[in-house]
Amino acid sequence: MAQPPKKNALVRAALEALAQGNHAEAVRCCKHTLKQDRLNYEAHVVLGKSLYASKKFEQAETSYRHASEINPGDARAWQGLAELHESTSNYAKVLEACKAVICVFQDKGDLIHLAEYTRRLANAHAALEDHQSALNAWKTILEMKSVSKGLYNEALSGVLASKAVLMESWIQENAKLYLSHDKMLDANSARNMAENKFASSQDGLNMEKSLRDSLKENPSNEKFETMLLQLLVWRFRESSINKGHAWRQSCLQVLQLCLSALSWHASSLAMVLLLALCEEDNVNDLFSAMGMVELAQGQITRLHFLGIRLAHAYPDHALLMPVLAFLLDKSCSTSLVQKRSLCENGLRINQNSILGWQVLAKLRVSEGAYSIATECIRRGLQVVNGFRSLYGLSLQCAELQLQLILGDSYVKSGNYDEASKVYQNIIEVVEQKGDLEAVTELAKAKEGQIKILLTQGRVQEASSGLASLLSLESNNPWALAEQGWLAYLKKDFEQATTLLERAVNLERSNPSYHYKLGLGYWKSDSEKDKALSHLLESARLDSSQYEVFRTLGHYHKDIPGGLKRAIRCYQKAVSINCEDSEAGEALCDLMDSDGQEMLELASCREASEKSPRAFWAFRRLGYIQARRKDWPEAARNLQHAVRGYPACPDVWGALGLAYQQLGMLTAALKAYGRVLTINGECSLYALQQSGNVLLMLGMYRKAVLMFQDAVEKVPEHPAGLFGLASALLGQAHECISKGALRWSASLLQEASMVASRGLTTCENIGSFWKLLGDIELSYARCLPWELSSCNLEGHGRSSRDSQDQKDFFNAFGSSVKAWKKQRLEATLRSKRAYQHALHLQPERGNLYADLCSCLDAIGHYMEDRKNSSSLEAELLACGGLALESSNADLWVCLGIVAQSKAIQQHAFIQALRLDGNHAHAWAKLGQLYLKSGEQELAEEAFTRARSADPTLGLTWAAMSKMHSLNRDGDLQDSFANILYAAQLSPIANFQLGLAKIAAATHQLDSAQVYAAIGQAVLQAPHLPEVHNYKGLVCELQGKFRCAVTAFSMSRAAVDVGPANLKPSVFEVKKQAASTNLARVLCKAGDPHRAVEEYEMLARLGNLEDSGSLRGYATALWQSGQQKLAVSIAKVAVKKSTGKSEVSAGIQLLAKFSYYLSGPAAALQDIHVAASHLPPESKLAITTTALSALAGKHDYLLQQMPMWIIHFEHAKAAELASLLGASMQLQQDAASALLFFQKLAHAHPQSLSIRTKLMQLLLERNNGLEVDLAARCCSLFDITRLEKAGDLQELCQMLSAAAVACSVCGNIRSQFSFSPCKPYGHSLNDAIQVLQRWMHLEPWNIMSQYHVVLSLVQQAREQRFPVNILKALQRLIKTVLAKLSLVDESARVEIHNYIHLQLLLCKSEVDLHAENLESAIQSAIHATKLDLPQNLLALAPLQLIRCYTVAGHSVLADAELQRVGDIRVVDFLARLSAVDLTFQVKKEKDLAVALKDLDSLAVHGGQSLNSSRALIEWKKAEICIHNGDLLLAEAAALNAATLWSEAECLHLLHGAICMELVKHGSGSKNLSTACRRLMKVAAGNGNKLPIARLLLVQAQAGKAGTPGLERLLHDEWGIWPAEHKPAELYFQMGILGKASKPTEAPDSAQSPRIWFRRAVHINPSCPRYWTMLLHEKRYEL
Repeated sequence: MAQPPKKNALVRAALEALAQGNHAEAVRCCKHTLKQDRLNYEAHVVLGKSLYASKKFEQAETSYRHASEINPGDARAWQGLAELHESTSNYAKVLEACKAVICVFQDKGDLIHLAEYTRRLANAHAALEDHQSALNAWKTILEMKSVSKGLYNEALSGVLASKAVLMESWIQENAKLYLSHDKMLDANSARNMAENKFASSQDGLNMEKSLRDSLKENPSNEKFETMLLQLLVWRFRESSINKGHAWRQSCLQVLQLCLSALSWHASSLAMVLLLALCEEDNVNDLFSAMGMVELAQGQITRLHFLGIRLAHAYPDHALLMPVLAFLLDKSCSTSLVQKRSLCENGLRINQNSILGWQVLAKLRVSEGAYSIATECIRRGLQVVNGFRSLYGLSLQCAELQLQLILGDSYVKSGNYDEASKVYQNIIEVVEQKGDLEAVTELAKAKEGQIKILLTQGRVQEASSGLASLLSLESNNPWALAEQGWLAYLKKDFEQATTLLERAVNLERSNPSYHYKLGLGYWKSDSEKDKALSHLLESARLDSSQYEVFRTLGHYHKDIPGGLKRAIRCYQKAVSINCEDSEAGEALCDLMDSDGQEMLELASCREASEKSPRAFWAFRRLGYIQARRKDWPEAARNLQHAVRGYPACPDVWGALGLAYQQLGMLTAALKAYGRVLTINGECSLYALQQSGNVLLMLGMYRKAVLMFQDAVEKVPEHPAGLFGLASALLGQAHECISKGALRWSASLLQEASMVASRGLTTCENIGSFWKLLGDIELSYARCLPWELSSCNLEGHGRSSRDSQDQKDFFNAFGSSVKAWKKQRLEATLRSKRAYQHALHLQPERGNLYADLCSCLDAIGHYMEDRKNSSSLEAELLACGGLALESSNADLWVCLGIVAQSKAIQQHAFIQALRLDGNHAHAWAKLGQLYLKSGEQELAEEAFTRARSADPTLGLTWAAMSKMHSLNRDGDLQDSFANILYAAQLSPIANFQLGLAKIAAATHQLDSAQVYAAIGQAVLQAPHLPEVHNYKGLVCELQGKFRCAVTAFSMSRAAVDVGPANLKPSVFEVKKQAASTNLARVLCKAGDPHRAVEEYEMLARLGNLEDSGSLRGYATALWQSGQQKLAVSIAKVAVKKSTGKSEVSAGIQLLAKFSYYLSGPAAALQDIHVAASHLPPESKLAITTTALSALAGKHDYLLQQMPMWIIHFEHAKAAELASLLGASMQLQQDAASALLFFQKLAHAHPQSLSIRTKLMQLLLERNNGLEVDLAARCCSLFDITRLEKAGDLQELCQMLSAAAVACSVCGNIRSQFSFSPCKPYGHSLNDAIQVLQRWMHLEPWNIMSQYHVVLSLVQQAREQRFPVNILKALQRLIKTVLAKLSLVDESARVEIHNYIHLQLLLCKSEVDLHAENLESAIQSAIHATKLDLPQNLLALAPLQLIRCYTVAGHSVLADAELQRVGDIRVVDFLARLSAVDLTFQVKKEKDLAVALKDLDSLAVHGGQSLNSSRALIEWKKAEICIHNGDLLLAEAAALNAATLWSEAECLHLLHGAICMELVKHGSGSKNLSTACRRLMKVAAGNGNKLPIARLLLVQAQAGKAGTPGLERLLHDEWGIWPAEHKPAELYFQMGILGKASKPTEAPDSAQSPRIWFRRAVHINPSCPRYWTMLLHEKRYEL
């Protein structure tokens, strides 16, 4: 009896623990209870609640399930399950639980819990999207009695929500039906149709009734209002098609509902609809029908009424911000930024505002952002179209207003065509629809068209348009004002004032009408007061009109005493619009005339700071600052001003002046050039300033052109004449620096005439006189001696008797005296000009320096007055220093003209104290120290001078002299210094010094020395040394006639030289000139006159030195007096003192003896004369050559080692080469080759030895040792070839090697395989070397000829590609053209040979280019050349080939007969003739052909095995052609036996044996083939890889043969991937079948793949197909 209470106690304890939140204790108690009683309902329910609270949902569900099973009629377990499943969103189980609970409470009649769980059931259905069941559940709640109001409203909302979802489903299904029935519909249109249908259906009406009932119960329910409004909109949109009564009623309903909704809350849809309806066309009638008269008075009033009220109710609503911006734009002067900010913020949140886009577009147009305004209009039109589609509104007026704004944007941006289209479209739309409410838009569109016409200047059309506009609106003030303004422009002021008065009366608040009327009154003299009143009224109405204040300024300026008012008016206009140039210029003019420069400057600066487009202010600022010489600021402001005045020459001129003053000469030149462009080169100022700038830039030629234009404009303008003379002087100095003395002299003459012309008009200007002095002094210094004035060239070349020589001397002396006189006269004119300038400007110190220089030049030209001139110059310098003691140039001038060394040193040091970087002072001081022997001080002074001015030539010349005087100095450095000095300052002394140093360094033959000495002759013709050095230079260059003339002039210069010349010096100079003249006469081919000169020297006792005696002996020899020449040569040997002189004398004597008695006598004379002399290189070379010619080879072998030891490297190599040549003369080619090989090891860098060795190797063994020849050039550095003297010979050997082996010039080795040895490829760059030779010597025909030969051989090896053929055609054409220019008299045999080779190459190239006619013509031309006997057959053989290819067999047969008539000497030519005969006469009998070949061998007398082997090879070829393999095998066997070294013949024999095996001739031929092919493979298989393939074929039956796999491995690696033959793939397949998979290359591939590749390459071979099919069947 005690147990049940215990159970109840545990359950109560669990309930208490659950209430306290102790879920674990509650669970424990329940479980303890259930252990005792598993069917305890209370324990299961409490346990479920505890587990649910502990978030253990699965266990809780289990407990609830157990409880419901125990007592299904108790609702507590089902309630727990419903709560549990709602929390876990398992609505399907919620439905189960709720239905169970509803059944329980229905039985009990508990309506409250029944309604609650019915609500939960409806929500579960809604969550599971079973909206129909949810709707039924909500309706069940509405049908219940005694339901709470909250639950009732919730049920009502649930009903509407379910109906809304069902409505949406119905609409979507019907929209899909519409789309399926009509494919032309889009998705939006189909949905709209479905929505309209639903709104008109009974369901829609019921929905509307339900929504209205709901709103009666809860009028502030935004959701219901939105749904009802949506239904009304759908019905309104459907009725908008007919615009009838139904549409009007729907529209009124929508309006009423929108206003009602907005009275409760900020409904976005209601706000959008209300604002959209406010933009509708007939909205005024709607508001009137609603009784809202205040909203039917226009857009502004309506928006003002609604906007203010709604803005107060909903201040942050996005759609109200554009409305406020619109109202602010219409009512007050709020800034554009605030209005734009309101619109942008509202549109950023909600873009469905037509008014917002309209206002924002207007604001953007007023700001000038036309592209943004266009985008705003586009967005607004999109909103309009969207409203039409969504709500069925017309919004025609709104669209027209947006179009008007678009047209205004186009007009202001200058896009008049687009604007006209927009306005015309508006007019057409309005006129087509006849809408009376759009009259305003029609008028504005016409206004826009008229504005465009006025802007384009089409006044007549604009007048017609205004008349049309006035006919539409007779009281249109804008049209009246514009018509009046047009009358004003036509100066019909009376009509203008009448029309403008009407406009003002109609719209008195428009300031522009008052302004225009005031202008009209102003033009009438009697109406000035009315004009002022209207202008003031316009200013009162709108104080931002700068035009009004500008006009007021003009008005007050013309009134006496109104200057200050005018200034204030102008200031006001400028302050309003600082870009008003008219007001600004007028203001500045008034201030300038009143002397208020500071105020003018401040006004301009203020305007320029306000706007960067106030260009007038920048221009005025630039002018003022230029006047104040504030050049940086002036340049900055004028730079800005030219942007606004690009065509104003004054601005550009002032800017150019500012640039010029700032040193920006290039920019100044461009600015002046712009002035000339604008004014058409009529600006004298710009021309002169441009010339001055060009003078500063050193561009004298352009400066001359500028000043010439200026002088043409104003002929006597002093500045122009001065500038022109200065430019000519500068250009002359430029020409002097380049050595153009005659040109500079002509320029200085012109400059002197220009300066004299200027002095006629302004003779009191000292600068003109100084300029004239500078010009005359420069003319005196640069005046060249005219060589052709007295025909000295002719005298120097042809004078042979004494009278001619006297005439020559007289002519030379007269020309030199005339030249000196001209220089002196120019110097005196310069002196007078300087004196006149000094008289006018005695305070200028530089004039004293110029006059000193002039006096110094006079003393130099007048030797009798030298001392007096120097003293006078010294006094003048002192006088100048008395005025300007701080002038360093004057001190330098004093040091130059002073006689005393102490004064000179003091003057130079004082100049350096004043200017430490005075380069001229340092240089002169260094010269002074150098003369005194103080070389260290001199070097330091010259170093300082060079650092101060590196372009001073005097410094470099002095350094050169120091190097030449220093014993340890390098003459090359001396030459480089004096050459640089002569280039910097081309004066005679430097050029003469260059010639002297060049003579010491053996560089007289250089082009620089030749040019310099030529100029020195023009500057100092009175110096014998100049002519003497010119003669030496011409002699070295081979210009002997010019040298004769120069030496003659040198002797004449000695005769006509100064009288105070010492006799000893006179004799030395004359002897040197005569000796040189005699020597050059002999070289020039005039030995008789040379003998006369030598005899004259002998009579004077000057023929005592050995050099002169050798020259005399040479002249005698050439004149035919051989015996006397020999005797003189012996005397020369006896009088020789030095080693080199003795050697030269002995060589000359040996030469004479050689020509008289032969090499043995000459060698005997050398032995006698040189027995007591030590070894000498030149003499040894001569002895070697004579010994070789005399055949004394043993003597050479004895003496050569001693000579090579004693001589330098180069000479030893030359001697060795001569010894090798002597061996060749002895026909001992083997010994010569061995000797040259030893020499190459002894002298590896000797190009001559290597070249000779290459020649011997190429000549030996028919050129088959090309690989050894290639090794000879493998060590050559190609850069050394430019300096090598034997470049031509070396390149010829390279060409020969390249022609001997086709691979030598091959770029891509995969074209073919060569039988050469591996070293053959070291000549791969032979063609590049030859091309470099051709570029180094483009005049050399030989270089181009060898390039042609090498390219032809390369083309042959590469199968004659098109690119090489084209290059060869061009090159051969060029070489043949050059060869045709060679004179017939100058042609030698080598030219004919070259001509033959080029024609044959051309024929071959044309033959492969398929130009057969050209090939035949070239071959015919070659046959007509004059050739030796051994070359006569080459051209006919080529012609036969051409005829054969062209198919002319008759002509080919004729040429063959001609070749038969020629006695062909060359064996290869005869062999080719036999081969061609067989090709032409194909029907010829085999026996006859073989007989011809046998007769060739007998007739040719060829004893060499190689020749007989070639004959046998040709026999084998003919036999193969005729199909006689046995005879072919015998011939091939003979060939291989005769020439066993030729592996090609072994390959031929092996291949023929293989072919015989195929024809079943037996195993003997197979063994022979294997033996031959193995020999080839073992010897040079890499170059003849086909031998390995044949060998593999021969051993095909022996799959296990050792080495077979290795052969195939090697063969596979040799062939390039793109050239592997089909047989190789086939053999690889066979190897793959017989080998393991890992033993063959590419072993992953099956044999079938190898066979398939072989078939792909050669599909015509049945063997490949057979194996492929067999392998395929095997795999299957």
